[in-house]
Amino acid sequence: MKYHISIMTALTAGIVFAFAGSSAVTAESPLFTPAAIEENVSTATTTDAAEQPKDTTDTPAKPAKEDAYARLERECREHPDTDKTAPTGPLGEKSKEILSILTPLTPVTAAQRQLLAQQDTLHVIPLIAADLNIQGIERGFSQAQVEERWGKPVRITKTDHFMTLHYGNDKESLRCVLRTEQETADGRLAYTPQVDAVFLAKGDTVSIGRNIFLHNPVELVLRRYGVPHNVLRDAAANVYYLVYEAGRTDLIFAVAERKVQRVALMEARYPYHREQALTGRQAREKRDFTLMGFGLDEPFIANRYNMWNNQLKRGTDTFWLYNNYGVAVDGKNKVKRVFLLTNSGYTDRGATLGYHVSTVLGLYGYPDHVDHTGTDPKGVDVYYYSSPYQPGVYLAFVIKRDTQYVDDVILTEGPLHDVQNPTARYGL
Repeated sequence: MKYHISIMTALTAGIVFAFAGSSAVTAESPLFTPAAIEENVSTATTTDAAEQPKDTTDTPAKPAKEDAYARLERECREHPDTDKTAPTGPLGEKSKEILSILTPLTPVTAAQRQLLAQQDTLHVIPLIAADLNIQGIERGFSQAQVEERWGKPVRITKTDHFMTLHYGNDKESLRCVLRTEQETADGRLAYTPQVDAVFLAKGDTVSIGRNIFLHNPVELVLRRYGVPHNVLRDAAANVYYLVYEAGRTDLIFAVAERKVQRVALMEARYPYHREQALTGRQAREKRDFTLMGFGLDEPFIANRYNMWNNQLKRGTDTFWLYNNYGVAVDGKNKVKRVFLLTNSGYTDRGATLGYHVSTVLGLYGYPDHVDHTGTDPKGVDVYYYSSPYQPGVYLAFVIKRDTQYVDDVILTEGPLHDVQNPTARYGL
């Protein structure tokens, strides 16, 4: 997949975004800069306990998979020359893995479908335009409607086409941009100023749409809003943008440290708007079968998105480890497997480690295959979503049986081998 660079200037507030393809984005605006995001990290606002998913956002980024990461590094140190392709028993580990891959996955059984129905408890109401608002302010509102909710602004700035109402104090920071003129083929046409965009940078008590607040966990956004219209990533800063769209309006959540840090309400436009957006959770598109920007059977570029931290050799395969994910590459330099190592990396629908199984089902629908092996109640099951674009390619969610939370997210060519072994799942 080839990527290109596009520069876009948004409104007149000096907001400039530089994008590299659909899965990488750099942001250089007062709203979305990593520095600005890091300055305002605070405790998540309390929400309805019955709906609130398990919140692991106050833990460091790595503990979710730190044991697995440490185990990989230890193996590298202790057995640097180990060839995992060598037989180690009557059959040999490599032979067992080959047999596992050649064994076709069976369709979901009636019993498995019944279990999935019991787990499928998240039902998201379809979005309407009124769901896209910040503290009740929607695009198209008049200045009087804005001031009715926020009072008189601290200051007002004007340009040729826009007027910005600035609100701010020690606890809140909001900018409301109103268009003051329309430009037609016959020239400028004055009309009643209307809200064109709203930017929320600070304010933990400011309600966003479906009762979301700054510093809420990402999973709560997904459970309230459902499948995002689009997900973009600033690869360098590891900042994600979850986009929800209704009509010609986008509500954009800027996510860092597993929490909502900034929110923008603005006209739907490239690169946030997607012409081929998903229409339902069971729909599939090519980007669903990429992870952290990598697709399978594509040429591998080591530092395409991030600088790698460690490298493991297993026979002809090389495992490249980054802060939040790992990539398995074969002897022909083709990507064969991608896996998350922490809950600071996400799929193209916003899923990650530690999510409840109902959130996964709410985002992806029922899996095409379920691998339920072994009888250990503390073991894991694997939910496979099959790619209609590349036969034998799966997005796999490894689910803990006892807690029903995601233990691993792996993009794989062929079924996983020895799924009860956390290291073997990666192909090590």
